Amino acid sequence: MADDDNALDLWRFDESGLQLHPYFKIAIIISVLIGIAVTSYLIVKMDEPYSAFYIFPESINYSAADNMVSFAYGIFSHENGVTKYTLDIYAGDKLERTRQYEINRGESARYHEIVPIPVNDLLPLKISLQLRSDRGDTEETHFWLQNSSST
Repeated sequence: MADDDNALDLWRFDESGLQLHPYFKIAIIISVLIGIAVTSYLIVKMDEPYSAFYIFPESINYSAADNMVSFAYGIFSHENGVTKYTLDIYAGDKLERTRQYEINRGESARYHEIVPIPVNDLLPLKISLQLRSDRGDTEETHFWLQNSSST
């Protein structure tokens, strides 16, 4: 059988010049369409879940006289379904408080805390918030109390 008669030849030469075999043209078009379909599906359906966890800096208020710090923080859930969170609040190395929350997907919540500062801890002191989701993810955010009244 001659090379130009073989149906599986990638390139064919005819009177209009060198041409890609029609079967390969169809295969390329189908491959591109499948690639576009799979990519579109992954972009739309495979939305990666996450949580956003943050402190509102303007809310931080430290009272040296009372040895207390107050602040507000927020949690935004973009997880799938309802997510259970556990929050640990540390003043230095000491665990001061543990909170538990349940937040639906797409919801955000703002919370306010007043935390005692251990008397024997010297400034600057790190106030750390560690958030764990029931899916095992952990996020941490913190701020520092300075020697002056500002934070």
